[in-house]
Amino acid sequence: MKQKQPKQESTLETTIKKIEKIVVFNGSPRKARGNTHFITQALLEGAVDAGATTETVFLYDQEIKPCYGEFHCWLKHPGRCFQKDDVAELYEKVKAADLIIFATPLYADNITAVTKAFIDRVIPLVDPHMDKDGNPHYDPKDKIGGITQRALNCGLSIFDPHFQKGKPGEYRHRKRIDANGKIIKFPKIGVISNCGLPEQSHFEVLKLYFRRLARNLSTEVVAEIYRGGGELLADKSSALQPTIQKYQDLLRTAGKELAIRGDFSIETQEQLEVPLVPHDLYAALANASFDRALGQNDHLVNKILGAYEQREKRNLKNKK
Repeated sequence: MKQKQPKQESTLETTIKKIEKIVVFNGSPRKARGNTHFITQALLEGAVDAGATTETVFLYDQEIKPCYGEFHCWLKHPGRCFQKDDVAELYEKVKAADLIIFATPLYADNITAVTKAFIDRVIPLVDPHMDKDGNPHYDPKDKIGGITQRALNCGLSIFDPHFQKGKPGEYRHRKRIDANGKIIKFPKIGVISNCGLPEQSHFEVLKLYFRRLARNLSTEVVAEIYRGGGELLADKSSALQPTIQKYQDLLRTAGKELAIRGDFSIETQEQLEVPLVPHDLYAALANASFDRALGQNDHLVNKILGAYEQREKRNLKNKK
């Protein structure tokens, strides 16, 4: 007689990690006028509907000095940068969040300068000592564990009080322990970016960068939204409004999922990657737009767009 197998829990049930506090660090110089904010705003609306508390910090409104590499934050006064600017207050926002989202347009295949400056300055939140990653039972307080194992190993590691046995992977900095003996856990990371070029492949640098950053901060990337053809989000023509509205609705759905389960469903993630319009059409529209901005209006697409805009204006006038 076959034994009855125990009922297995669904993947969703075993991985749900509700997100209660989300802080977006928006590194776009266009701030609330930018396409990056357009995306984050819709996402956060969905998260709020699901019960999350959200906050957006525009980094271009903050005084963020560059890191000077003096290592005072590691050696002289651990956990605190010597510079006097707004970053100390931003540290507290990072530590209080369940999820922080780095939102940045794509500049020269990477993040904006102020976003990089801010990320450089979060280093005081980790400890300079090194340990190998890959151990799910890692405990930064265990500085003297594995003495016998160290004695069996040759090399300087036997004298290192920070050495821990059986840890595969790469070295990274340790989690910091504050003055009260509490481990400072870096929050989960989300990434939002858009660019003027249409393909999703333009975000490959960002994908790798944030995964490496998360590894070194002992956390993980749980949400990514990369929007090729982002300039369409600013288009006000009635022809594109249904497409843009559909994308906004998808972002709100993603925000709800993020707050409830701690990530996006596979279906939602796939839909977020779908082009808003075909790449060739987007490129033609973009090129025509550049021509018009340069005063070159003889492009066939511009003639079509010009006629379409005139019709739009007439329709709007008739409605009034």
